[in-house]
Amino acid sequence: MFLAGLAVAGDRIPAAWVQTEPRASVDATDLAPKTVGELAARSVGARNPSRQSAPRKVSQRLLAVSAALGAATFVLCGGNKFTALNVAVWCASVLTFVWASWERDRKVTPFQWAASGLELFSPERWQSNLQTGRPSDPRQTGRWRPQDGIRLTPMALIVVSLLVAGALVLTWRVGEVPREMTSDHAEKLLDVQDVLDGRYRIFFPRNTGREAMQFYLIALMTPLAGVSYLTMKLGTVLVGFFTLPFTFLFVRTVSGTGVAILALSLEVAMRWLLQVSRVGLRFPFPPAFGAAIAYFLFKCLRDRHRNDFLLLGLVIGIAQHTYTALRLVPLGVAVSLVIAYVMDRRRPGREEQASRLLADTVLMVAASALVFMPLARYAAEEPQMFLFRGMSRLASDQVNAVPPNALLVFVQNIVNALLFFNWRGDSVWVNTIPGVPILDSVSGGLFVLGVSWSLYSLVRHRDVRQLHVGIFLFFAMLPSIMSVAYPGENPSTVRMGAAIPIVALLMATALHAVLARLWLWVGVAPPNPASLAVQSVTIGSLLKAQKSSSNIGFGSLLVGVFAIAVIGSIWKSNLEAYFTAYPAQHTLSSQHASRFGDVIKGFEAFGGLRDDAFILPGSYWVDWRLMAIEAGDIKWRPMIENVAAARTHDGRPGKRLYIVHPEDRTSLDQLRQWYPQSTFTVAAFPETMGQPLFVTVEVPPGALAVSR
Repeated sequence: MFLAGLAVAGDRIPAAWVQTEPRASVDATDLAPKTVGELAARSVGARNPSRQSAPRKVSQRLLAVSAALGAATFVLCGGNKFTALNVAVWCASVLTFVWASWERDRKVTPFQWAASGLELFSPERWQSNLQTGRPSDPRQTGRWRPQDGIRLTPMALIVVSLLVAGALVLTWRVGEVPREMTSDHAEKLLDVQDVLDGRYRIFFPRNTGREAMQFYLIALMTPLAGVSYLTMKLGTVLVGFFTLPFTFLFVRTVSGTGVAILALSLEVAMRWLLQVSRVGLRFPFPPAFGAAIAYFLFKCLRDRHRNDFLLLGLVIGIAQHTYTALRLVPLGVAVSLVIAYVMDRRRPGREEQASRLLADTVLMVAASALVFMPLARYAAEEPQMFLFRGMSRLASDQVNAVPPNALLVFVQNIVNALLFFNWRGDSVWVNTIPGVPILDSVSGGLFVLGVSWSLYSLVRHRDVRQLHVGIFLFFAMLPSIMSVAYPGENPSTVRMGAAIPIVALLMATALHAVLARLWLWVGVAPPNPASLAVQSVTIGSLLKAQKSSSNIGFGSLLVGVFAIAVIGSIWKSNLEAYFTAYPAQHTLSSQHASRFGDVIKGFEAFGGLRDDAFILPGSYWVDWRLMAIEAGDIKWRPMIENVAAARTHDGRPGKRLYIVHPEDRTSLDQLRQWYPQSTFTVAAFPETMGQPLFVTVEVPPGALAVSR
């Protein structure tokens, strides 16, 4: 964090390791911006589309082959199941389309980039790069040599350090926080078990329908911890982690490297990201794919490279296989591209650029459609099921029914969604701390300041980037706002998850503006970027490189300390809220299924058999499927219909265990009468505030019911 605080103070450290084009040189005398808007306008080097080479022609033959394969995919994906044949045809259609459309006129191939990446694992290359810098950049010279390797700049090490910190935070105590599952988790793990049993569905209809990606991901990860809650959480943590690098790339594309470092620093410990990533459900898909879509979208808007459009289409298509809330994000992408097209058409001399934008957008849509094709077939076969979850929030459980006063509810939902960040949060205890704003007080203040700055830049400086940021934010919030039939579900921590990277951008932008103003207060301008291109990655060298003024070293230290203080306070608030307040309320509200599982494991440890353990039904108690999962066997069926069924177990050679609701006095009295030698134990735990959770009845081996 200290390195990050010092690095962001200047906001001018070049980042050759992710830069795609050399930036224009800047006169050191013109480094101090006169306004915050000017600072933002200069933070990203402008791309000149007119300098781009003519686009490579698309192979018409390969496009025809891809279209035929796409049609075949649609036909072969009937019956809601993946097969080796339709998956092969599906992948072939996508790969053929990308091959036909991809611009391959660059002299550096992806294989060469991969080979150069292996140089990172060479200690000699690390030392050489740190001492001498990168000999050449193939993206600038057009020539690649194996000895070039990858330059390890201070910025690269800072970003990697923050990513490592993010991974540690996401995985710290992941088995304990949160501890308990809900019935939704049981439904998901049953779908995972279906995959392991060979039922490869395109769309999983259980529990009103779910997209498939999470189930296949968790099935692949079951060798780690079996079909368990821990495996679910490890899978979703992995998805949530990818939010971090894509947020960095997205923010850097919009506002430069300094703001991107700040955004990454703020997002690493963001409670919002932790909550959606560690609960074990599909909730991290919106922030991860939202960040990826935002990154490629803004690259398309800035650079106008066809390959970026293709990648954007692929990411949008894949996102449709993850979570229903991401179905509205493509609408935001479409709005931004339409605005870009209209603006190009209205500018003299941009007709060719507008035509190219339109053509690349068509290719993007086609790529997305090909990836979406299996789901398209399922939607054609089962439109009611495919649309049910989304439409039920808009029009209650009757898909065709629109609730009264829908417009007023929609407007109120917008207001409630805007209050979500710093006034009144989500009310669902599973995913958040009920009623608490999703941002802490410092983050909330930065967010408001960032929104204000964004609006000011849009109005005062005609910064069109801020318009696209606002559009993306609105469509990221829209899945929650659209809950007209159930307004109590808005704001939703999980359905608004795609807004996380946008919120990080706005917070970082505000903090960056404050740091820039602090530079002016200490009486120095931000340092020359060339003077910070030092060889050694130490705090002393960063300060020593700023020799142009005796005050700059002090200014760097002051700004760095201030940045650390702000980011540190945000980290502290978020980590305390997530690892202290959140698990406390989560445990109090849960079914405590892990306690039931512990009893079964203890019964087995002392010689009992799992098949000799049973649970009687009880109202508002525990989902017996969760007990089976916690006991380690999702296929186990411990539930018996009533206490009379216990007599059918008479004569079993092993001891038996019955778990009974503490208020089910009838069943307890009956078991005590039938099996007087049994052991009755009342189980109460701290998280139940000392109230009995269940009663265990252990029947001796071979016991027969006593008839009276």
